[in-house]
Amino acid sequence: MVALSQTNDRFVYIRKETIDAIIKDVSCIEWKAIITLWRYAGLRAQEPLHLTWDCVDWDNRKLTVIEPKNKRVRVIPLWPEVEAALSVLFHTAKVGEPRIITKYKIGQKLGTQFSRIIKRAGFEVWTKPIQNLRASCQNDLEEAGYRMTAVCSWIGNSKPVAQKHYLKTTEADFEKALGSKVDLQIDRHDTEQVSTENETSQLNLKNTAMPVGAAACDTTKIEKYAQQDSNLRPTD
Repeated sequence: MVALSQTNDRFVYIRKETIDAIIKDVSCIEWKAIITLWRYAGLRAQEPLHLTWDCVDWDNRKLTVIEPKNKRVRVIPLWPEVEAALSVLFHTAKVGEPRIITKYKIGQKLGTQFSRIIKRAGFEVWTKPIQNLRASCQNDLEEAGYRMTAVCSWIGNSKPVAQKHYLKTTEADFEKALGSKVDLQIDRHDTEQVSTENETSQLNLKNTAMPVGAAACDTTKIEKYAQQDSNLRPTD
């Protein structure tokens, strides 16, 4: 089973269906939350390990993410998938434990274990496993129509960085474009049929001594019909 949708340089878009299957397969609830935070909240590799329960604003459905890389914080929406995963952890957390993820110490590398989890679920390990979950999240947010200012604020990168390293054309873009093209061709076909029928009807009804066939060759009519035909074709 292959998890790749499209590869461009080192970017691989990871579909939600793929990551949901991996999350379902893993038994550890902390790993379920970690993977969810990477794919559905766009967190960097180490950022889940820095989260505390004080970071979760359940009432306003917001999550404060601590950025060890930049030594700052950002506030993101508590997306439904993230809220659900954190809720499970909250109800099993030890009283007085401030950290959300307790299985690993801050600074521990998670990439090797995540690769094992991917393989165990029956998928091939894609390049840059964690970063491409984050990049896939940013692509989804852009495709959903959020302002780029908001998207970059939530992901924690700049527009130039996003455009250079995160935002790439995906297979869904091609599917959307080709779907529109098919609809356009169908409309064009139907329109040309109606136009041809109308032209024939107008020629037959014209009160003139010139035969119908000759009228179709009249210079004035040719220009008229050519103009109509050009308007029926899709433009760039």
